[in-house]
Amino acid sequence: MDRLRDLFTALGFGDVRTIIASGNVLFTTSQRSAARIERTIEQALRSALGYEVTTFLRTREELEAILAFDPLPLLPPPPQADGVLSVAFLKAPPSAAAAAGLDMLRSPVDDFHVRGREAWWLRRTRTSQSLVLGSMLEKALGPATVRNLTTVERVVRAM
Repeated sequence: MDRLRDLFTALGFGDVRTIIASGNVLFTTSQRSAARIERTIEQALRSALGYEVTTFLRTREELEAILAFDPLPLLPPPPQADGVLSVAFLKAPPSAAAAAGLDMLRSPVDDFHVRGREAWWLRRTRTSQSLVLGSMLEKALGPATVRNLTTVERVVRAM
């Protein structure tokens, strides 16, 4: 995480902090183009690491809107209370074909709701018992990174 902070600082971003050891980076910038910022970060990561790293930029306001949205009323109710709700961050809203691919992953255990550049993933059991892997989501939707809502809340609190 130190190397990641150093890289973002070298790119000219301010107030650089990492949250949790999963690649969540908080920073400030005067740049306004999210797509340009993502490309800059991706190029720097590729140069530093030697492989492609897709980034998913969200503002505080976007993360707060994600936390405020409740997809559960839009999904069938879970048979038990110990489910896990996560959100997959995407580069862009998925195409109709991608959303159809996600529909094919639905099961009694795993359900999804897409809204904008996010796909909510309800696992109606423990994560280890889910029938879906993150790589399966990426195959259906394209590049994605998944965080449970507790992690998103921690990131927002740290901002």
